[in-house]
Amino acid sequence: MIDVNALSFDGVELHKWAPGFQSQLSGNWAEHKIPGQRGALQEDLGDGVLSTKVTLQFVGPSFRSDYNQVMAGLIKNRRGELHHPVRGSKPCILADIVESMDWNKQGNAIRVELTFKEAIVNIPDTFTGGVPTLAQGVLSQAAAAQSSASEFQQTMFVKFPLNTQIRSQVLLAVDMVNGFVRAASTYASVGLRVFQDGQ
Repeated sequence: MIDVNALSFDGVELHKWAPGFQSQLSGNWAEHKIPGQRGALQEDLGDGVLSTKVTLQFVGPSFRSDYNQVMAGLIKNRRGELHHPVRGSKPCILADIVESMDWNKQGNAIRVELTFKEAIVNIPDTFTGGVPTLAQGVLSQAAAAQSSASEFQQTMFVKFPLNTQIRSQVLLAVDMVNGFVRAASTYASVGLRVFQDGQ
């Protein structure tokens, strides 16, 4: 079940310091300009990347130590799980950190603006040809399948919180996907190793 009051990244609780958050899911559009025509043909390529902005505010007597503790946890690993109050758990990257400071009569305050971007596939492309490209494709498809299975599990658990039969079938299906992911990852790794040894 999604905790609508909790927002965290890679184990670091953000909701303690944030009055809220803002998420944006921009459309992914390819623009094709047509000579002699006004405007352009916009081709819908599906959902774009979910972007979430969070502003943290550190005030009061312990503002400096609170800031140091939270920031140390955030920059330790800028790739992790963002537990989103609306969209659930998402693999994300911490794309931007913007800091500012206010001096006022109530005491100093540090404001930190964080931007998280969805990174579902979680595997960078290598853009090389042949066997490495095929291995990369297998790993990317496996990661996407695992992410989709995780989202499916979360959706079904929220939709049927008390139906143990559905929950057990969902867990069985997710376990089968995880088995496929392990096999595909092993296959890709072995294939790549054999290719590299043969060069």
